[in-house]
Amino acid sequence: MHPWLTALSVVGGIYYFGGASGAIYGPLVLCAVLVVLSYYPSLAEYVPAGGGGGGGGGGSVGSLESVAVSTPFVRRSESVC
Repeated sequence: MHPWLTALSVVGGIYYFGGASGAIYGPLVLCAVLVVLSYYPSLAEYVPAGGGGGGGGGGSVGSLESVAVSTPFVRRSESVC
């Protein structure tokens, strides 16, 4: 993590949360956001085989043949049925 981002998160944490606790919570929030952003592409690529499980019959989708998955990192089309 770049030192400027850390400093900005400390200042933002102090502004938003107030006091010394903000100096701790600001960088923690930044780290949590960076972790989610770094793992999101690998999580978005996972599509379970068989349409997502669950109990009922597979005919509840109707005429929806494909769903386009579009994220900032992953662009692809998956078949629903």
